[in-house]
Amino acid sequence: MKKIFIGALALALLSPIPAESAKTVPYKNQKAGQFCKTADIKKKVSLPNGTVLTCKKDGSRARWKN
Repeated sequence: MKKIFIGALALALLSPIPAESAKTVPYKNQKAGQFCKTADIKKKVSLPNGTVLTCKKDGSRARWKN
């Protein structure tokens, strides 16, 4: 019984974990052109109207862009 449990646990740990959820930011009234955190660069946010903004580096700062 222990071998089956250990085998199932090892299989679960080796399966790929979706990283898409780590690439999103919760909506907090962001708008295109606003500054975003440098830690959020390449992350996305979905607006209530369906638009998706991406945090991109703009010079020395980062901004939300379509």
